[in-house]
Amino acid sequence: MSNPAPVCPHCHQPLGEAGGGAATACPKCGGALESVTGAPSAPGLSRFLALQVVLRLDAAVLFLLGALLILAPRQVEVAFKFRELPLGANYILGMWGCLLVTMALGYLVAARNPIRHLVWVQVGIARGLLECMVGLAYVARGTVNLEQARAGLLLAAAFSVAYAILYPRGPRLVQGATGAPGTR
Repeated sequence: MSNPAPVCPHCHQPLGEAGGGAATACPKCGGALESVTGAPSAPGLSRFLALQVVLRLDAAVLFLLGALLILAPRQVEVAFKFRELPLGANYILGMWGCLLVTMALGYLVAARNPIRHLVWVQVGIARGLLECMVGLAYVARGTVNLEQARAGLLLAAAFSVAYAILYPRGPRLVQGATGAPGTR
């Protein structure tokens, strides 16, 4: 049984020998080629690696906070300067910790191949924006003060911005000066 010939992920034309090795762009449409693993070719490699790092960092933060909320909710309350919360609040904090730990596992899976698991990058952007909006709303209402919300707001904003900057974009096809459409 032979392997099927590689095809361009953009125009779906067979690549022949050009798609197997050092080629970084489709000879027919000019679209950036990806390796078998889904990692981009050389020009996009640094963004791809940076996105992997951000996903792993986000996973580490979520896992650590989640584990602390499950195992030591009172200490987390003190660290965030919440005093005298009812004992029942520990249950909600523990359940929130479960959510954070499982989300961290999803981000770790996504970090292996962010292109394939792009929805996790989209979730990271949306989650960060929503956390910022909700956090600022609670500060504005006086439910929490800025000192209590600062760390969460800064982390949420930083991850959301990083994901937005590193978000994988489609290839930018540049037409040459050969009289092709879009040239002068």
